[in-house]
Amino acid sequence: MKNIPAVLEYHDRTKHRPSRYAASLGYMDWATQPDPFRRYENAPLIALKFNDNTPPYHLLFEPNLLPEAPLCIESLSQLLRYSLGLAAIKSHGGSEWALRCNASSGNLHPTECYLILPPIAGLNESTSLTHYAPKEHALELLYRYHESIGEDTFLIALSSIIWREAWKYGERCWRYCQLDAGHAAASIRISAAMLGWECTLIAADSSEISALCGLDQCRRYDVHERESPDLLFQIRRGTLNKPPLPFSIESSANRLSHSHHHWPILETIDAATQGSYPSPIRLKQKRRTPPPSKSSGEIVLKRRSAQMMDGSSITMEQFRQMLDASLYCQDTADVHFVLFVHRIEGLEKGLYIYIRDPDELQSLQNALDSCLRMV
Repeated sequence: MKNIPAVLEYHDRTKHRPSRYAASLGYMDWATQPDPFRRYENAPLIALKFNDNTPPYHLLFEPNLLPEAPLCIESLSQLLRYSLGLAAIKSHGGSEWALRCNASSGNLHPTECYLILPPIAGLNESTSLTHYAPKEHALELLYRYHESIGEDTFLIALSSIIWREAWKYGERCWRYCQLDAGHAAASIRISAAMLGWECTLIAADSSEISALCGLDQCRRYDVHERESPDLLFQIRRGTLNKPPLPFSIESSANRLSHSHHHWPILETIDAATQGSYPSPIRLKQKRRTPPPSKSSGEIVLKRRSAQMMDGSSITMEQFRQMLDASLYCQDTADVHFVLFVHRIEGLEKGLYIYIRDPDELQSLQNALDSCLRMV
């Protein structure tokens, strides 16, 4: 991270306060609502086919229980289908919108996905850079390499179109871009587990991610709709050779809005957070295998936002199972959850912190004014 003081200043500036909200337009400018789907002009579109055979959801949380699926177009299709694909199409009053398998603030989905793939039958004859188009459930071919990256492994990079969130949330939107990148990353990890594949977060400089995906080729993007690099993953075990740089992509990105509202602070925070991020310390906590469940594909496709609360509660055991599932995210050992507890049987209402790594309990107690309650 290049400029921590600027990050802290942004954090304070974009807080909601009792006397005011963070700066935004304060209304929905429907005339400039961004296109929810990024596409690349004249890029060949390769359709993906998949089947609905997915393992029981509870098996995803126990390592090495599922066999490793082969790297083929069908497996790749399933990976994308159940992580970043469309779960449903809804309509009301003449309007229609898509729900995706990964959660998003305001259903705006700023996160885009790029894949650097080895030769795969039915997809590509050489190493290639592709972009996932969720509406069509297809890959857009952006570039072919002459060099090999390996046979049994590949890369996934995530980026954010900040304008998609700025349209609704104004200056505060960068927070939601980070939130959504985390949602997308977790969805990819879960979908990879459905195939018995390992998903490893790679320590990389943001400029390297940008160069790998061609995001630094600014002529290809509207100046207000450029993409900011987020995360880089290696999928499946295997020796990986990153493709050579630089290279040039001919395809240009579609324009998402015909006009834009400029928020200068977003350029400042985006620049301040670029740089190299080291690999996090992996969490070593053991998880309990959840009880037998439905098909993982069926559960993923039913992800929805909460619209109404019916007044019912959950048991303490159900609550513990939800918290225990978070231990699946081992690359975020230093992340703990602040929880507003309302209707959990046997647990008093209030604010709690779930300590994902007990070794950090003392340091958190020293950093906070009040004592913590373990849940």
